[in-house]
Amino acid sequence: MQDNRDIHKSQAELIAELATLRARLTEMEARDAGHRQRTLAEALRRATAAVVSSLDLDQVLDRILDQVNIVFGADANNVMLIEGGYAHPVRWQGYDRFGTPEGFWSIAMRVADTPTLCQIRDGGRPLVVPDTGAYPGWVHIPETAWISSHASAPIRVRDEVVGFLMVDSASPGFFDPSDADPLQAFADSASLAIENARLYEEAVRRNRELASLNRIVAASAASHEIEPILDMVCRELVSALDLAIAGASVVDEAKGEAAMVTAYLSPDLASTLGEDAPNVADAMSSIIGMTFPLKGHPAFEALIEEQTPVFIEAVDEQQPATEKRRYSTGGGHGSQFPADERSDRREGLALPDYLAPVRDLLQQIGAVSLAFLPLVVEGKTVGALGLAATRPHGLAAEQMDLVWRVAGQVSGALARVRLAKTQQRLTIAVEQSADSVVITDAHGAIVYVNPAFERVTGYSSSEVIGRNMRLLKSGKHDRAFYRHLWQTITSDLVWTGRLVDRKKDGSLFTGDVTISPVHNQAGEIVSYVAVKHDVTREVQLEEQFHQSQKMEAMGRLAGGIAHDFNNLLTIIQVSTWLLQRQINREDPRWEYVQRIQETVERATNLIKQLLSFGRRQIIEPQTLSLNRVVSDLSRMLQRIIGEDIELAANLAPDLWPIRVDPSQMEQVIMNLVVNARDAMPDGGMLTIETANVVIDEAYAAFHVGARVGEHVLLAISDTGVGMDDQVRAHVFEPFYTTKEREQGAGLGLSTVFGVVSQNAGHIWAYSEVGKGTTFKVYFPRAGEAEPEGPARTLPLVEDGQGTETILVVEDEAAVRELVVRVLAAHGYRVLEARSGSEALRVSGQHSESIDLLLTDVVMPHMNGAELCEQLRASRPGIRVLYISGYTDNAIAHHGVLEPGTSLLPKPFSAEGLLHTIRRVLDVRPE
Repeated sequence: MQDNRDIHKSQAELIAELATLRARLTEMEARDAGHRQRTLAEALRRATAAVVSSLDLDQVLDRILDQVNIVFGADANNVMLIEGGYAHPVRWQGYDRFGTPEGFWSIAMRVADTPTLCQIRDGGRPLVVPDTGAYPGWVHIPETAWISSHASAPIRVRDEVVGFLMVDSASPGFFDPSDADPLQAFADSASLAIENARLYEEAVRRNRELASLNRIVAASAASHEIEPILDMVCRELVSALDLAIAGASVVDEAKGEAAMVTAYLSPDLASTLGEDAPNVADAMSSIIGMTFPLKGHPAFEALIEEQTPVFIEAVDEQQPATEKRRYSTGGGHGSQFPADERSDRREGLALPDYLAPVRDLLQQIGAVSLAFLPLVVEGKTVGALGLAATRPHGLAAEQMDLVWRVAGQVSGALARVRLAKTQQRLTIAVEQSADSVVITDAHGAIVYVNPAFERVTGYSSSEVIGRNMRLLKSGKHDRAFYRHLWQTITSDLVWTGRLVDRKKDGSLFTGDVTISPVHNQAGEIVSYVAVKHDVTREVQLEEQFHQSQKMEAMGRLAGGIAHDFNNLLTIIQVSTWLLQRQINREDPRWEYVQRIQETVERATNLIKQLLSFGRRQIIEPQTLSLNRVVSDLSRMLQRIIGEDIELAANLAPDLWPIRVDPSQMEQVIMNLVVNARDAMPDGGMLTIETANVVIDEAYAAFHVGARVGEHVLLAISDTGVGMDDQVRAHVFEPFYTTKEREQGAGLGLSTVFGVVSQNAGHIWAYSEVGKGTTFKVYFPRAGEAEPEGPARTLPLVEDGQGTETILVVEDEAAVRELVVRVLAAHGYRVLEARSGSEALRVSGQHSESIDLLLTDVVMPHMNGAELCEQLRASRPGIRVLYISGYTDNAIAHHGVLEPGTSLLPKPFSAEGLLHTIRRVLDVRPE
């Protein structure tokens, strides 16, 4: 609309100037009634009429030159216009009669290098040269050597000299100063014609450009892809600016290169290519998709890094070097960049070698003017527009204004497309994220949840949208916790922490949460985004791991304590046996000795339980059927649980065998059944189940200690009182019990845990308060069951039976002394030592045979196994019997005796010691 007002305003000014011109003509007629003045006036009227009657500039200028010829009668005349500092003729008459070649007028003349043109342009006044031979500023050119007299007048548009009206004569003195004003009058008519034509062309151009821009805006807003936008922009620019070709590239900053994504050739140009059309088509297809580095050429580096446009003018090899124009760069909206004239190198299109395919294409279509403009999004160059014209100076400043506007519009469209793609990627990422994502308004009301939230919490989006986040409260955090959280995020800070929430079904889940405030353009908090990573599994595994570590530490402690107690109990037990041998049953002291013996046995059983928990007791595993063990115990179990509890056994057929110590397996079943009975004081149902199961990676990932593979399951379930989470977390710890003090020591389930762990199994407890408990025990599958062997019986021991020599090695002096006394009392010859090194010395000093090495397993500096190995080097036939309070060593690896190893666990009685020694000595060597 503004452009139209400007055009109307300029037309009004033109009309006013025409009126002034007519007034001048009238005055001239009044002053001079001479024939020449009347001719001049008539010619000016016709020139003025031509100006107002047509918008065809060439036609109007031809009519003006006709009237100039009538008035001045010169040999030739022309109109030259200035563009880019060069003047070139646009219309002329008469020069062909003097042999001036037609091609001469296609060469532009640099105004600054032509004194006559420079004087007229700078002074703004006509110039009359009566005799060119005598004028010092005249430029003599062979093609115009015939000109002897010359007159020129400036053509001005809006106070700027845009060209010249020239008349030439072959006769010296043909023009004189009186010709200046009439010639200027015709030049003013030409000025009006040029300005009028330019206004019209500008209006048409602006309307065309505005229409193109509107189409670009509309298409950019409608498209969601970058390449269609760039393709449409190139088409519109070629049409609006009458260009030869337009192309666009996209920058891949990560790869450090750009890729040509589209190029569009003018259909009018394509129709004139003729035989070259196939080659140009091939060249067009070759540049689309080509990539090129962002580095390697200063101008294009500036285009990318500094958002500086690049302008290039082709060099005409036929021109003198001083008239060649080369590429130049600079910054600024709509800037016109001067050519670099300091170099006289002859070059074509100044494009880097890596753009050779583009250069070849441009040369094929005859492009001589180039421009490259950056497309900038958020301060970074994301692409470039390339434009080419087949005419010199084909990318003038007013055209570049449109290109800049288009570049800005395209940059905005690209920013929108990129934002849309980013949002799409973010949406996909959020929708597919394994973490829960919740968006609330500024007051905490939920406005969005992702599928992970629905999957984890059990709530659908429709159930929570509009509701406050309070619906997830678990009761595990106090008010101060939530108050601190809310104060943090409302203070424009990010809150991070661990949060326990409640699912729709009432179960709890734990998550690591980050809550961030979201701002509008004014910086106000408008919403909050909460991202919650479900760590329920990690927390469970962490708790299991800590529990496992605690149980392991407690097991080590129990084993160490048991070892020390075993030594003490051994002393008490052997001492009691020796005391019994010195008194008879009628002695009043006999009763006290019996109480000591019974107490020692109870203490021994307690120590065995501790060793079982610590996985340090001696076991003798066998391959057996779990179903058979359960069946053999069924009658005993029914008596244990009583009549008010119903016992059900669901034993799977074809059950896989397991490898475990039978007595330990019975101990596991008995302890679990007793625990189930105590959980049902009012009666209930106790179920024993067996099954073949395969533990997979999913189960093993959630249960510390579980191993992937085939297992046999023993499940013992009750319908009793159940356990809460706190009790279940400590249920396998030794001495932990919920029973009254007199009802148990709290070692039953800890013993089960130790046995299962020692046999490479896994145990897990499932329980809910008021709904009962299930203990699931998994043992690895073993080979086929072994046939049962005959029961072992120990021979009776008589006093004085022993005759062999025994080397006793024990670091505990009291134990050593009692063992030596018992052996000596039974006829054995005894050597003693308190360490491995001393035992080697005693052996070396004893020249006779030594039949048996009786050694403690764990001793300072040298253990029993090392002593045995060194002693057998000199006494290869010596037999060995180990004694130990625990077996966590190389001899009894992981509590399982290696084949051929004899070991007597502490505490032991004198009878047990004598029986075991006799058995070891009586075994015939193989």
